[in-house]
Amino acid sequence: MKSFLFRSLGIVGFSFAVGITMNATRPTPLAWAADSDYEIYDDCDETTETAEPMSIADVLAHPDYYLLVDAREPDAFAAGSAPGAVNLPYDPLFSVGQEEIDALRSRAGDRSLVIIGDPETAKLLADDLFSQGMTFVNYLEEGDQWTKLVAKETE
Repeated sequence: MKSFLFRSLGIVGFSFAVGITMNATRPTPLAWAADSDYEIYDDCDETTETAEPMSIADVLAHPDYYLLVDAREPDAFAAGSAPGAVNLPYDPLFSVGQEEIDALRSRAGDRSLVIIGDPETAKLLADDLFSQGMTFVNYLEEGDQWTKLVAKETE
């Protein structure tokens, strides 16, 4: 067991020494620590244009003009959403796939999409869809006030 530990430490030590030596011989050595703060996650600028916000009053005035897309997770969607809404869970780290976009286009027909759910996620999903060519996408500017859509149906 001691022999194994000494050999393992020897390999680690040798690897460390090789790494330090290689870095020192580089024309521009890598820094041990960053010189300044940096962002771990930064949105890609695929487009400078973004989806437009929409008021809930517009949706309530003409509900047949819009297909509601709920950006929340499936369990939250199943617990309650606006009537007729489609669930498209969104993770900002991954763009919406072409299969989902084609399904939304087919389902929407000539209606515009309105993204509902968590305000930040709804805007990110709307911007993602817009950047992929779906120019008839909006999100609620009132954010989580989409729950009024549920109350209107149940009255």
